[in-house]
Amino acid sequence: MPLVTRLCMGELKHKFVLLQDGAAAIIVNKKGQILMQSRADRDKWGLPGGCQELGESFKDTIIREVKEETNLDVFESDLELVDIVSGASRRNDYPNGDVVINNTALYCIRNYSGELKWDAESKDMKFFDLDNLPENQNDPDLIDIYRKTLKR
Repeated sequence: MPLVTRLCMGELKHKFVLLQDGAAAIIVNKKGQILMQSRADRDKWGLPGGCQELGESFKDTIIREVKEETNLDVFESDLELVDIVSGASRRNDYPNGDVVINNTALYCIRNYSGELKWDAESKDMKFFDLDNLPENQNDPDLIDIYRKTLKR
């Protein structure tokens, strides 16, 4: 959506913040580790997920994004809503200058199938123990929210 907005408005002389809805997944393996992707567009590790398309539900968004980014198959019955996350912690400054606040539906997925493969959006994907996550994270707020749900 930021790309479409930029194309429609032409060259901007100032920056503005865009609101963007989407979904992210905490994909948990049998060892309790979570899947993270090393993003191709920046040197950070993040969670699989992405932007909602027009007319798409948050559930449809995360099912599609997980398939596109990881090649894993997930069904609606596999989705556990953790939280809807919005506000300043969801600010992302992209390398091209876009500033976006992502309103994010965060899901936990423990049941999935398929062979893990990634697309051009990722340099790498790995499962990590929660106490041994990479330092350079894109989604530390979402992971903190997930950790809090484990303590309940």
